[in-house]
Amino acid sequence: MTRAATLLAFVVAAAPAAAQPLTVPPTDTPPAIDAVLDDACWRQAAVLDDFTPPGSDEPASEPTEARLCADGTWLYLSFACHEARPEQIVREQTVHDGSVNLDDSVEVLIAPVPDRSRYYHFLLSVNNIRAEQTGWPGRTPYRRWDTG
Repeated sequence: MTRAATLLAFVVAAAPAAAQPLTVPPTDTPPAIDAVLDDACWRQAAVLDDFTPPGSDEPASEPTEARLCADGTWLYLSFACHEARPEQIVREQTVHDGSVNLDDSVEVLIAPVPDRSRYYHFLLSVNNIRAEQTGWPGRTPYRRWDTG
């Protein structure tokens, strides 16, 4: 079974978050935000598929694929999260800005400046519950904010 969630991030020209930069290809036609990943832009998108569980270097037990593209104003991300045992999907959180990370979810951290002195943290659960936070490395706590 495949669960797809599409997250629209409100960031342009994000600095690479990993040691190896990822080139995000432009698209002339943005995707429909409908959880169906058949738009032409997704076929041209940058792909990330080497995810590992938190605290591990081992491959994830179930494959997850993220795709990224941008149209000059918006950065679009899609996630295809496979689960062989859908009855085990955790979906308890129901409140915006709640503990979304306790559910099966995706998290995206974007550092918009090259020195990575601040970042934005987006979370989206399988129940379509989201949370947004901003932070500064080495400082706690996160500051919650709403994207809209």
